[in-house]
Amino acid sequence: MKIKELETRTGIKKTNIRYYEREGLMTPHRNDENNYREYSEEDLRQLERIKVLRLLGISITDIKDLNKGGLALEDAVKERLQQLDEEEKMLPFNPSK
Repeated sequence: MKIKELETRTGIKKTNIRYYEREGLMTPHRNDENNYREYSEEDLRQLERIKVLRLLGISITDIKDLNKGGLALEDAVKERLQQLDEEEKMLPFNPSK
């Protein structure tokens, strides 16, 4: 599929998709005849995973580590929860007090 279809199916803008490619989070196939990117269903699944992780606030660096197997998803989520706890403490009005 072309980037426009990927953009439509995921709701992620093509500029963000290309950014994720530059960061090494995705590597779509290139058509030998015209050098266009051709995205697979696996690329779609990977992009949807990236989308969820980014919505959770997981950093690009941590997503790279997750993809390489250097970081477990559970550890990434625990780290993000700790960051959120710290951010909450910095709020001028802290509802948990």
